[in-house]
Amino acid sequence: MSRTNKIITIIFLSIPGIIISFILFFLLQSILIPDECKYHVENIPWYIELMFDFPSWNGCHPCPSNFQYGLIFIFGIFLSFITTNKLISKNRE
Repeated sequence: MSRTNKIITIIFLSIPGIIISFILFFLLQSILIPDECKYHVENIPWYIELMFDFPSWNGCHPCPSNFQYGLIFIFGIFLSFITTNKLISKNRE
């Protein structure tokens, strides 16, 4: 693989991965936390505690945790890698 092909592959992996990560982040946030004040009076499920932090500086409203950022980033890059490989294999045929 030549140097330019490697650079193009990295660009094709990076840009969709970043876009997919942002979409997943905002989609996950809106699906899991429709009302930020809901967890003031209700028990917090384990998956919400795993994906979100509840800092006092934010009024104990959910903020994305580092685990959520890492998980979404890895999943976005994974989906981007699969998509790019399929596009490259179609172009070779």
